[in-house]
This record gives sequence, C-alpha cells and structure tokens, in this order.
Amino acid sequence: IGFGIQDSLLPIVTKQSTELTHNDMSITLSDPKALTMEQGLAEELDSNSAVQNWGAVYTKSTTIYNAEGESASVSIVAAAKDSDLTRYVTFRTRKGHKAISFDSGSAILTEKTAENLGLHTGDTFWVENAEGTRVELTLTGITENYMFTRLYVSNAQLQTLLGTQDIPWNTVYAQTRCDSAADRNTMRETLLACNYVTGASFTEDATSMFDNLIVSLNSVVVLIIVCAAALAAVVLYNLISVNLAE
Repeated sequence: IGFGIQDSLLPIVTKQSTELTHNDMSITLSDPKALTMEQGLAEELDSNSAVQNWGAVYTKSTTIYNAEGESASVSIVAAAKDSDLTRYVTFRTRKGHKAISFDSGSAILTEKTAENLGLHTGDTFWVENAEGTRVELTLTGITENYMFTRLYVSNAQLQTLLGTQDIPWNTVYAQTRCDSAADRNTMRETLLACNYVTGASFTEDATSMFDNLIVSLNSVVVLIIVCAAALAAVVLYNLISVNLAE
C-alpha cells in the first residue's frame, strides 16, 4: 500500500507537464489591450529570443450540468487560434492513447469530470455563461488528464458561449528557452513590467513545489511500511509461540 501510494502520485506531474500539456509558461492579463497596444506584451514576446512561440488564450471558471441537473466546476479553455490549443495540449484517451480530433465544433472534457457527471462522447451537456444562462453543447471527446478540471472548446464554440466575437483574451500560453531559475526570474520581471500583465508563472516552478510535497509523502510511505512490518513481526511471533507451546 505504501509503495502503491507513492507510485500513483509521483508520475502525475511529469506525465501532465511532458505528455499532455506543453506550454511551460502562463501569463495572466488584466485587460486584453495588453496584446494590442503599441510596445506592449505582444511586441515583447515577439522580440524576446527566449520565447519560442506564444498564443492568446481565454480561461474562466464556470459550472457545467448534465441532463439530470448534476453539476461540476471546470475551467473553460479556448485559444484565439485553434491550432495554438492543439500545440499546447495533447488530446488523447487514457486507454490506448488514441488521438482525439479538435476542430471548430469541438468541446472536450477532462476524464474525471466526465466520469463524475456520467457523460460520454456524443452526450449533451450545459455550460453556464457569464450571464448565468445555460448554453447547450455536445461533448465531442473525453481527454486524459491528471491535474485540474478543464473544458476545452474551439474559438467558434467560445463565441457561442459568450455570445460575442469580441473575446476578452485573459491569458497567454508560451513555450520558452528558460532552462534555469535565473532565466525564469529574468523573464518574469520583464513580462511583469508590461502594461496589464498581472502574473507570469512557469510549469517548472509548480513541478518543484509538487516535488517538495512528495518529500513529505515519502515520510508517510515509510511510516506505513514500518507499521506493516511491525504488524507482520507480531503475527509471526504469535504464530511461532503458539506452535511451540503446542
């Protein structure tokens, strides 16, 4: 049991950050003007040699419902270009790793949320928009996922949900060449100096934080194994003593 707990948790972050999601930096915006203003964030990202590529993304927490009215909280994720979303996220089934297509009509839900709501590919579900109105969508895929709960939709589906073509992009995903903590800190300081940028986080930082949590988990694993060994010793001692007495 001890080793089982350890082996079930250790691969989560590595698998999520290397096989399923591929952006190593996320930038939070307070206003989409950051991407359109002169000498703003977009120009900085285009001119910075440490940035390989980037894409504007919309993310927002919301609630989804199944036909029975059961609900779950998820984060809607959509990109200005659908090709950007498929660049930063791998959509595949957990069993067999079969690729899930992503097009203008796609609405893909992470596996655990779909399981909790009893949803399957082709089922109808409802998404609550900013006005509190429930918009009907058809689930086109259920993707492998281990961290966070997400509903990935195409740009066209997002416009339907929000009821507008003027999408308030509030996040930027990017792939960078920042290999050290110093490089990441320098990049973060540069980006935070741009107007309307409120945060910049790196996947490597979150991975390091999780690794620190795993260290404490190792103590729990050791405790479980020691207790199990002590129990085994007591049982063996009693069995032997009983047999000797007989």
